[in-house]
Amino acid sequence: MADFWGIHQGLLLSLQDGVEFLILESDSQLGLNLIQKHTDTVHSYVTILGLIRCLLGQRWVVHMVHTYKEGNRVAKKLSKHNFVYHFGTPELEEPPMNQKRMLEEDIIGVSFPRQTLIRLQHDCLGRRLVLR
Repeated sequence: MADFWGIHQGLLLSLQDGVEFLILESDSQLGLNLIQKHTDTVHSYVTILGLIRCLLGQRWVVHMVHTYKEGNRVAKKLSKHNFVYHFGTPELEEPPMNQKRMLEEDIIGVSFPRQTLIRLQHDCLGRRLVLR
């Protein structure tokens, strides 16, 4: 739900700022699929999905792209930052000090290896299996 709320607020702010072309990046492939899939079935996120689809239907071009969480470090860090506001969504003029370096790394294209847990197991005949 937090991912959908962030997408909704980002789209709303972008539209209000007059953005005509937008690349929406999310590390939730399931979330992007739910936004793009137009079904009449009842879903627990039907309201927020409808609001997002309404914003996407406005007069602008939005391209949705899946990104891995390692490529979305600044957004993840900001989402975990403890903002205390009584109303609305905070708009920051400058990134928080502890995130400036991370933002600079994103701008110049610093990449980090994706960490994957690999377990080795054996089948009933003693052959090694790799499970991801």
